[in-house]
Amino acid sequence: MPERSQRFECVMEPGGTWMVWDRHREAPVQFSVLTLIGLTRGEAFSLCRLLQGLPAEDADRDTRAS
Repeated sequence: MPERSQRFECVMEPGGTWMVWDRHREAPVQFSVLTLIGLTRGEAFSLCRLLQGLPAEDADRDTRAS
């Protein structure tokens, strides 16, 4: 999800897990009581797409394309 106009992006963490980053807050996304860190790549892309308002089922295509 490389477009700069999108608020949320998936970022690989140093340990190889993924997080969803909020560009407006400049911090990991806080979703209810959960901080979206330590995720698998698929989880991160699915959650990022949901937060962007895009269909989550397309996330599989995103994870295979990279």
